[in-house]
Amino acid sequence: MQGQLIGILLSKLTIPPSPDSIVPVTEGESGTKLDYILSCANYYVKVGDLEKAVYELDKLSGQTAYVVKDWKKAALDRIAVDKVLKVIKLECSLMNKSMGGNA
Repeated sequence: MQGQLIGILLSKLTIPPSPDSIVPVTEGESGTKLDYILSCANYYVKVGDLEKAVYELDKLSGQTAYVVKDWKKAALDRIAVDKVLKVIKLECSLMNKSMGGNA
């Protein structure tokens, strides 16, 4: 219990890397690269760009990729629904215009 409380406290005190920062390329810093990828994905989710978030998560491998697999599937489903919704709205708009409903 104490370890969890300390972990929560430390996570609030640390600052995740900015998506604008340079990606670390050294092999010894895989944890830093992982933090960068997750930080970028988090940023894209916050701004509402799920496609870019999924693209960032595609860079993950191993256990981390396995952990986010379900979230990625749900995000891809949401992206597909959003695209279909845009097409339906466009069709309704065109149908409304062609039927003379210029309200």
